[in-house]
Amino acid sequence: MIKLDEEEKQVKNDDELFRIPEDHLNIQDTFEEKRGLLSKLKDLSPPLYIATGLLVIVVGIIAVLSWINMSALSAEITDLRAKMNSIDTAGLKSQLATIESRLDNMKKEDEKFRADVSQLNNEVRTVKAKIEKAEAVIQKQQPVARKKPADKPQPQKPKPIPGR
Repeated sequence: MIKLDEEEKQVKNDDELFRIPEDHLNIQDTFEEKRGLLSKLKDLSPPLYIATGLLVIVVGIIAVLSWINMSALSAEITDLRAKMNSIDTAGLKSQLATIESRLDNMKKEDEKFRADVSQLNNEVRTVKAKIEKAEAVIQKQQPVARKKPADKPQPQKPKPIPGR
């Protein structure tokens, strides 16, 4: 009987020689490397669901705030249109027309005054020219006038009153 046990041990040992050890044959590690994207997403699903939920909430809040702002802007636009329609543009246009006519009249008066000023300037220049001519004539006559008073007798000094 002893021999049988030894033979059985030998047979077991021979099988063990051709057998791949279990630690080298780790099937799960091999398949984990080749797993697809969906299987990896299953591992990440709770954080992914939370992030997706938060993103949906943030986008919802932004959409609601945008809608509120748009409604407020549309209300303001309708108010502005109502104010714009209520403004009396005919009255303003008539005022503008009267102001333009007054401006045209003032321009005409300004041109008239400019013409008058230029005419007065011309007259002043002619008067100055006449004055200069008269002064020139006077200066020519002054040497003659100086000679004439020299010909005139000098006023005599009063005689002293004899004293007592």
